[in-house]
Order: sequence, then structure tokens, then C-alpha cells
Amino acid sequence: MPLVTPGRRSVGDLFVMRCDIRTHLQKGPLDRRMLARAARQKGAIGRQQLIDIGYTKSQITRRRKGGTFIDAAPGVYLVAGSPSGWERDLWVAHLWAGTDTAISHRAAAAAWGLAARPREIDVCYLGEKRKGCPGIKTHYTRLWLPGDICERDGLTLTSPTRTMIDIAGIKGFPLSTALDEALRRKLVSIPRLEMRLDRISRRGRRGVPELWHLLQKLKQGSRRPRSELERRFFECLVAAGLPRPIREHRIEWEGKRFYLDFAFPYAKIAVEADSYEWHTDPSAWKRDLGKRNAAAALGWTLLHSTWADLADRNAPIYQQLRQLLFPTIL
Repeated sequence: MPLVTPGRRSVGDLFVMRCDIRTHLQKGPLDRRMLARAARQKGAIGRQQLIDIGYTKSQITRRRKGGTFIDAAPGVYLVAGSPSGWERDLWVAHLWAGTDTAISHRAAAAAWGLAARPREIDVCYLGEKRKGCPGIKTHYTRLWLPGDICERDGLTLTSPTRTMIDIAGIKGFPLSTALDEALRRKLVSIPRLEMRLDRISRRGRRGVPELWHLLQKLKQGSRRPRSELERRFFECLVAAGLPRPIREHRIEWEGKRFYLDFAFPYAKIAVEADSYEWHTDPSAWKRDLGKRNAAAALGWTLLHSTWADLADRNAPIYQQLRQLLFPTIL
């Protein structure tokens, strides 16, 4: 689920904001326009926006002293009584950064629902990197290519494709997990990522080789015969000291039959091998939803991995299996 809540703040939320600061406002046309603007921005508003609405500098100063406007960042205020939240922090960073910028890196990945919310909001500038402020981390880019940025609920974010390239250069970031989720939800595609990577590969950008290698593993895993990949998977299990699973284990739920790729029935743990086709075929995704729901209802734990990762004995899936299986079988 995306972390940027779609849509605008409700009339009820706007009423609550008005009630919370009624002692500070004169309820004139300026205040009504300000409240409407701030409600769309999760309670944040910029100094220049206030001036554009019609506030004078002295009016802004008086309302800051009176507690109606609370300083959030240079040139950005919070309206008293507005609810706190990560989405409001995104708006503060967005308003503080100004034009030719975009929410990027970890923050953009979280906004697209591909990662956990970071402690700092990442902002990328066009041109030279600028000094940040508490809670905001700055980056810079020499060029925004077509499709690099987009608007979502009023915020300017790096696109999912550009976000994948940016987070690939972050040490320790779970790139494979984010890529799997982005492909599953069709936010990105392998051809589009390859095309974008090809345009920047000569610049020596950090993270490009890792992302390119991961894409090739996904493509290779979807083309190789399943029998060969299964053999590699079983070899990796033996090397990791793990038991051999049952292939195509059948489960039944509400009169329907489903087959788990690799199952450990005594522990109710199974591994599902997802190919590139699984990410791109709507019918395959629909069938998988039914299997997931049936397995959850029957108390199974499903681990999802690509065929390419199953053939790699250093893949995290083997450590996860060890942690889940050993307490059960010892």
C-alpha cells in the first residue's frame, strides 16, 4: 500500500483544523483560503504561498508569535492543530525545497510503497547539492530526463524507475525486495529499467552494476528450464544443511485445490518461486492471490523468491528457511 495517502483532506479534517485554531483566526477570506490550502498539504504551508494568498509580512509575523503558524523549516510553517504524520513531513520537505526538486531515494521508495519510511526525507535538486536542514537530506542530479519525475497527490516525486536507480546506490538497501514489489505492482518494467540504465551506464553511477546484474538474473531465471533450476535449488538446500522439500504439495480450501512449489508440510512452510512471467502476467498474479489466501487460512507460511535467487546459495532465502525450520525440527 502506498504510503502517500491518495486524495485530499476531508471536510471533517478541515473543520477540526479550524476548530483547533479558532482562537487565533479572524475567520476572514484570507484565513479561509489559507486553511483550504493547508488542508490539501496535510497542514503545511509555505511563506510564499501565504504571500500569494494575500497575507502581509507583518500578518505572518503576528500569527507566528501568536502560535497560529509554527516554524517547521526555513520558509515553511505548520498550521496549529493540524495532525502530525509522515505525509506532513513530506509536504514540509517539498515546500522547503522549492522548484526543480523532487522527493527521492528512500523517501520516494517509501511513498511508492516499496520500502519502510525513513527517518529523514530525501530531496533531490537539479544542479548543485544544497545544504539540508534537520529531518531533510539533500541530493543533486545533473539532469532530469523525461519520465524521471512525476506528481502524486500534489507532491513531486521521482518516478518508480528513477527511484529504483537512486536506491540502487544506497549501501545496505534491500534492492531485490523493492524491485520485486515494483515489478509485481507494474510500477516498473525490466525493458524500461534497462533502457534508462543504458543511458547513464557510462557515467559510472554508483549502484548501476548491481541493478543491471539483478535485472539479468530475473530475465535468466524466467528462461531457464524449471528442471535445471530445481536441481540447483536442491543442491543449495543440501549445501545449507536444510531438508529436501516436497515438490508441488497440494492443499485444499473451500473446495479448491492449490499446489505449493516447495513445501515442508510438517512445519507448514513453503517456498514459492516467482519468475519474470509471474510479475507481468495478470492471470498468474490472480491465481497466486487465491493460493496465498488459501495458505494463510490453513496456517501456512509462504516465502517468495525468484528462481534466480533460489539457484544462488548465498541468497537470503536460505537463512530465512533455517530460522523457520530449525526451531521446528530440532
